[in-house]
Amino acid sequence: MLKNYLKIAWRTLLSNPFNSLVSILGLVLGMSCCLVIALWASQELSFNEFFPEGKRIFKVRTNYLFNGEVMTNNLTPAPLAEALKSEVSQIEYAAKYADWGPQLLVKDDYNAIREKGIFASDDFFNIFPLKVIAGNLIDAHISNEQVVISKSAAERLFNGSPAIGEILMMENQEGKLKSYLVGAVVEDLPVNSSIQFDWVINFKEIEQPWMSWGNTSYYSYVKSVPNTTREDMELAASAIFAKHSDYGKDSYPVFQPLADIHLYDVFENGKAAGGRIALVRNLMLIGLLILLVSCINFVSLVTAKASIRGKEIGIRKVIGANKNALLAQFGSESLLVATLALMLTLLTISLLLPLFNSYLGTQLTLAWQNTGFWGLLLAVWVLASLMSSLYPSFFLASLPVFNALKNQLKPGVSGAYFRKALIVCQFFISSLFLVSILVVYSQQEYLRKKHLGLDRENV
Repeated sequence: MLKNYLKIAWRTLLSNPFNSLVSILGLVLGMSCCLVIALWASQELSFNEFFPEGKRIFKVRTNYLFNGEVMTNNLTPAPLAEALKSEVSQIEYAAKYADWGPQLLVKDDYNAIREKGIFASDDFFNIFPLKVIAGNLIDAHISNEQVVISKSAAERLFNGSPAIGEILMMENQEGKLKSYLVGAVVEDLPVNSSIQFDWVINFKEIEQPWMSWGNTSYYSYVKSVPNTTREDMELAASAIFAKHSDYGKDSYPVFQPLADIHLYDVFENGKAAGGRIALVRNLMLIGLLILLVSCINFVSLVTAKASIRGKEIGIRKVIGANKNALLAQFGSESLLVATLALMLTLLTISLLLPLFNSYLGTQLTLAWQNTGFWGLLLAVWVLASLMSSLYPSFFLASLPVFNALKNQLKPGVSGAYFRKALIVCQFFISSLFLVSILVVYSQQEYLRKKHLGLDRENV
């Protein structure tokens, strides 16, 4: 029976090629926008989830009082990590690192690249264990005479030759080139990592006496002992600033789970209150609205062409087809259209995704080997199928036999109002998008062209 339904559905599509093409392309456009947004949102929501035992890793932030209000600093003092490890029993490892921006790595007179890196303390790789491609990671990092580099940096510097044991030079704080032995090569961090680097040198290399409790310029992370809560750590560490420094009388550390630091980076009154998660939610809503508009367009086209199929529906009912059989028939047609649209959507995205990535600086991919990606595809297909098939199927299957045979398909009052509501909804959403785009564009143009009262060329 299903085979017959699909065969009839295919013949129906071929009998009205233009109408079928418009219907399919409308769904392709909506599904493509929705799927690209879903891919981006999936990447955003997966930040930092790849680290082993990531639920035990926390970023340390500093809360302090300012004019009677609790403020939160993303950075911490240099001595805090060691104090947390030695004085808070709930913490197994603690590390700090300094991010001073890209530095020039020099191999020889002809090979040098500017790469982003960090100066991290001893426990860094105990908290963030990475896959080692070559060398001894822990031994290389403990020594401040060695450097750990990423796989991509090794390829750029050594062109596929073994990097272990080679010498790289970097400018030190005195402005002189210092030599470092390449002690380990690690796998590149994925794009959904909040921490990014191509080289790591031990923090001891830059440590100075002035890096005290009053200097909050460093990032700190901790790894808790098993079965420890964030509240336990915060309670145990609440007085650590006051104990070590006069600067910290009104300061105390707070611990944010690793999985939250990318999406919840805005703090109010000392607690995470939102951040990038708002952008993710808004774009996901926009993606669903775009998909809804394309499905409404499909429904409108199907119901508008109902008169063409009036005699077919009437004859089917006369020879004994019941409402359920007609529902299955017209539902299978909509599902076939949704399936063809999904196939064309995947082809479209695979062709346009490189342009999208280069324009927006993202690294989205169609991860065919990822079960989550297949789940995402299934979700988009099911949503499109349900939204585009339910009403047309019930509408066509409910047409009266006599009127269908005479092609007198005057819709009922409720049906007419419903279809008008769909059209109004479609135009409202489309108008909302257009107005929003114009407002954002005008704001961007205002910021770009507004005279700041100074000559930028001389600044």
